[in-house]
Amino acid sequence: MKKLVVLLAVIVVMLGVRVQSDTSATLSCTEPTTNTDGSALTDLSKTTYYYRIPPSTTWVPCTEEAATVAVGGGNVSHVCAPSESVNGVVEFMARAVDMSGNESTDSSVVSKVIDNTVPSPPSCS
Repeated sequence: MKKLVVLLAVIVVMLGVRVQSDTSATLSCTEPTTNTDGSALTDLSKTTYYYRIPPSTTWVPCTEEAATVAVGGGNVSHVCAPSESVNGVVEFMARAVDMSGNESTDSSVVSKVIDNTVPSPPSCS
């Protein structure tokens, strides 16, 4: 079987977060162009985005984006919104997947604070 095909390293993938709304984030990635053995990537299928809410260590799939081209190198982004109510830190990361279903290791992790705490009403007289 092929070795894990796609490498998402800090040099290859840059993951960023841009605020989309109070409860979601837009994740932007640069697709990898090489396999973990250094050979050229020729069968990239998609980028899958994940989130988790600390202290949980379980990543939950959020959304996925089809590869721009099979050799990678494109820029992809998607809105990721946790499916449960959140009030606090949410972490995001992405993995690349090839056409054989091999999934890369995690990209760098980025976080966003989601604040759903309602302020107290003003004091009026």
